Amino acid sequence: MSRLPPGFEEESEAFIAEERKKLPTGVHLDLGSPLPARYGVNRLQLMVQSPSRIFAYWELTEELIKKALDHFPEKDHSRFQIVLQWFEVGRAMSEWFDIGTTRQWWFVTAPEKQYQARLCLYSDEYGLVSLLGSNVVTTPRFSLGPAPVDVEESARTLPLLKELVSKTGIGKGEEESRPPLTRGLAAESPTAGPSLEETEQPAEEVPPASSPETKEALDSSSRAQRPSSPVRE
Repeated sequence: MSRLPPGFEEESEAFIAEERKKLPTGVHLDLGSPLPARYGVNRLQLMVQSPSRIFAYWELTEELIKKALDHFPEKDHSRFQIVLQWFEVGRAMSEWFDIGTTRQWWFVTAPEKQYQARLCLYSDEYGLVSLLGSNVVTTPRFSLGPAPVDVEESARTLPLLKELVSKTGIGKGEEESRPPLTRGLAAESPTAGPSLEETEQPAEEVPPASSPETKEALDSSSRAQRPSSPVRE
């Protein structure tokens, strides 16, 4: 039972032949054999494209379909059609589509949800008959997630970051013109001021200006600062 549009293989071969004619003379480009339309493997695969889209592709062999139809009267085989059942994991409701001859489908989805699909046979009399199930996929969120609450900052974080930055070569030409990263905080720290004991020490007592000691000190200071007269011979 073919799942390809009529004339698909013939059109593909004709397209490849036309592309070969466009190559310059003497140049051979090995395009290889065309990819097979079928691999003979029963498969239904979901792939997440974005938070809002999922791509599905599949292949069903005639043996699998025939084996499922053998459970029903032969006269009713023609009443079955292949449908794709689509549902969100954890919800009872589902949708199903008549896939016709196509082998792929796009689905509109919501972020942070789990989805799954199933290929089935369907008839009005017998309902859905499951053939093949897909993998379960989870759509991502639209924005960045919060940091894990159970992750603690490690003592290796800063050394590891320095090592990674050094391997990239960022700021390599500026190493000599600026202090090392490990001395950055020390270089920016203000100089330590005097201790509390030093600031609270009592100052020396200055004698009153009217005391004899003060007058004697002032006279000695003025005599020391007065210039001496030249000595005459």
